[in-house]
Amino acid sequence: GIAQCDAPADAEIVSADIADNDRDITEAGPGGLVKLVIRKGRLLGVTIVSEQAGEMIVAWQLAMKRKVKLSTMLALLYPYPTRADAGREAANHWRQSHQPQRVLAIAERWFRWRRG
Repeated sequence: GIAQCDAPADAEIVSADIADNDRDITEAGPGGLVKLVIRKGRLLGVTIVSEQAGEMIVAWQLAMKRKVKLSTMLALLYPYPTRADAGREAANHWRQSHQPQRVLAIAERWFRWRRG
């Protein structure tokens, strides 16, 4: 895939710290990071720095090769707790920053009205 330094200007870079991952905490692991390069909901590149990076990269490599949307990767069920979940956490950071705020505000008002 594309590294952050080669990413197009309109690409977004999101990352997750593996030290915050439950498996890494449980095993007192050395930490690391997962960084995703995303453009228009498509994965352009992944960087993983971790002891198990080789095991974690496989799903992301397949996603890039098959042009799988990030929303599809988020829908996958990951075993818990594993370090591979750190990649999903990075993708989740991207999703949270792209939530439709107007639709959420309308839904919130509607539910507040329904509850009386």
